[in-house]
Amino acid sequence: IVHLPNAALLSAPLTNNSELGVRRSDVEVRLTDPDLSVSHGLPAIAQAVPGVLTDPAVDVMLVAIEPSRVVLRLRFWHEPLSSLTVTSAVVETVGRDLRTRGVAATVTSPEAFTTAWGPTSART
Repeated sequence: IVHLPNAALLSAPLTNNSELGVRRSDVEVRLTDPDLSVSHGLPAIAQAVPGVLTDPAVDVMLVAIEPSRVVLRLRFWHEPLSSLTVTSAVVETVGRDLRTRGVAATVTSPEAFTTAWGPTSART
């Protein structure tokens, strides 16, 4: 038996992350150099992370191009219960790869923060 308070059901959508057996997560990559060529290897880097599924393959989506930065979104699939572990590993691996190549970038996952702490919680 699962007990869900009425307030929780009315204030936020109920999401079944295990219904399809897989779940997609996103990692945002903000590059300070607008040269898109550094992004070409990122899907393969993320695909090599343990827990990232090969089908569907990792893809990269261009989110924004500005004079001083480019914003990309890496999208990858994993098992539903491994979201935080796999997403954290993708952030670490992609960030390390970019740093090793001398690319100034910020790699984040807003999803990991929402999942771990809740959308309105504050870290203490």
